[in-house]
Amino acid sequence: MPACARKEIFDPEEVGLYFCTSRCVRRAFLCGEDDYTGNNYDHRKVWMEEMLQYMAQYFSLDIVSHSILSNHFHIILRNRPDVVKTWSDRRVAEHWLRLYPKDREQEGKPCDPKPSQIRTLAKDKKRIAQLRQRLSSISWFHAYLKEKIARRSNVEDQATGAFWEGRFRCTRLIDASALVAASVYVDLNWIRARMAKTPETSRHSSVWFRIAARQARQRAARRRGAGGQAATSATGAAADGWLAPIHEGPLPADQRFAGRALRISDTPGLPMTLDQYLQLVDWTGRQVRRGKRGTIPAELADILQRLNVDSSIWLEGIEHFEQWFHRAAGCARGMMEKARQAGRRWFHGLDRCRQFFTSAEE
Repeated sequence: MPACARKEIFDPEEVGLYFCTSRCVRRAFLCGEDDYTGNNYDHRKVWMEEMLQYMAQYFSLDIVSHSILSNHFHIILRNRPDVVKTWSDRRVAEHWLRLYPKDREQEGKPCDPKPSQIRTLAKDKKRIAQLRQRLSSISWFHAYLKEKIARRSNVEDQATGAFWEGRFRCTRLIDASALVAASVYVDLNWIRARMAKTPETSRHSSVWFRIAARQARQRAARRRGAGGQAATSATGAAADGWLAPIHEGPLPADQRFAGRALRISDTPGLPMTLDQYLQLVDWTGRQVRRGKRGTIPAELADILQRLNVDSSIWLEGIEHFEQWFHRAAGCARGMMEKARQAGRRWFHGLDRCRQFFTSAEE
C-alpha cells in the first residue's frame, strides 16, 4: 500500500489532534551544543518558545504539548476551524496582519496593523475566507514558525539554504488515549535524551511550564490564605497560559486565559486533572531513566484503564511511540474508520493499536 498522504489524515473543516515532528539539517546540533564548532545554540530554543507563545494568540489552534531538543522539536496541535468561524472578518484581518505585518520599524520590528489596513483587508470577503482556513491550518502554523526560526538562525550563522529537514512529520491522534500517550511521550523527550533527570528540569517542554504555573498558583493560594495579595504574572501562575489547559470539569476563573489573549480557547487539552497527568509523567519518567520496568501503581493503572490503554505495555508504547504510530494513533476501531474515510483499508500501525489500546475494543 503506498504511503499515506497528509491530506488523507488532515481535514481542514474538522477539529483534530496532531502529533508533529520537525528536524534540522546541516549538522546534528543546531539548537543545542555543536560539538564541531564548540558553539552553544540553546538560545534558539528560547526563540522558538517565544514564537510559539506569540502564535498561540493569533492562530486558531490549541497548543497541547511541545518539546524542543537539540536537533528537532515535537508539538501536539489541535486545529480549531470551529473557533475561527466565530471570528468577525475584522478579527480575522487583524490576526493575519499581526502575523504578517505590512509595515516594519527601521530596526525590523513589526508595526501594529493600522485600522485602515484592517478595514481594507476585512472588506475582501474572498481573501478573508482563505485566511480563515490558513489560520486554523497546521501546515501554515509550521510554515510560519519554521520560516521565522530559519531566517533568524541563518543570519546568526551567516549561512543560506535550508535549516529544516523537509516539511514535518504528522500523526493523527484519533482519541483521548492516543492524545495522553503522545503528550507523555513529548514531555519525556528531555529525560529520554538524558538532558534532564526530572520533568521539572525539562526546561524547554510543556511539562516544565505546567509545573512552574502549578507551583506559582500554590504559592499564591498560600499567600491568600495568610491574608496577603497574590498577583498573576506571565512568569508565574500564567506561565502555561498559552498552552491548552489540563483540567476536568469547569476551568477556574484564574486559569481562563483566552479572555486575556494568551490563547484562542480554554478548551482542555487532556481529559484528566493536571495532578493526575503530572503523576503519570513523573512515574513514567522514573522508569525511563532507570531503564527498568517497575510495577505501575494502582492509581495510575486506574487512570490508564479509564483511557482505554493497556497498562501492561504502557512503558513500551511510550518508548516507541513514533516507531509504532506513523500516520494515525488510537483505538483500532477509530483507525479503521479514519482509513475508510481516506479510501483505504487500513493505516500503518493498526496491529500496534490493537495491542496498546486493547480495552477500547472490548
